[in-house]
Amino acid sequence: MVKKLIIAIIVIVIHAVIGIYFWSESAVWSDSQQELIDTFGSPQMFTVSYLPHGEGENLTLVRHETWVYPDHQQEITFIGGEIFSMDDYTPEQGDYTYTSLTPADFDFE
Repeated sequence: MVKKLIIAIIVIVIHAVIGIYFWSESAVWSDSQQELIDTFGSPQMFTVSYLPHGEGENLTLVRHETWVYPDHQQEITFIGGEIFSMDDYTPEQGDYTYTSLTPADFDFE
């Protein structure tokens, strides 16, 4: 009985460590992005792209995002996690179905 309990505890600890590792490897938000998520939640509409930055051997990709909050009439553009622009957003007439996806679903390294 004690042996089974010890094995169960070890399995739980291993699962917890693995879960923490994968959770910490998910998208890491900049302070500005985290503040928006804390205030408004995940954006109702968004785009994510990776743009080339640099030249030659130093060419890298930088993440470009536009988050739209129609209910708050805001459109925020980020480059590399930093706010590039904030604009008023005027929704078009009509009903929209917003996505259940988030920008974190499109992260790669």
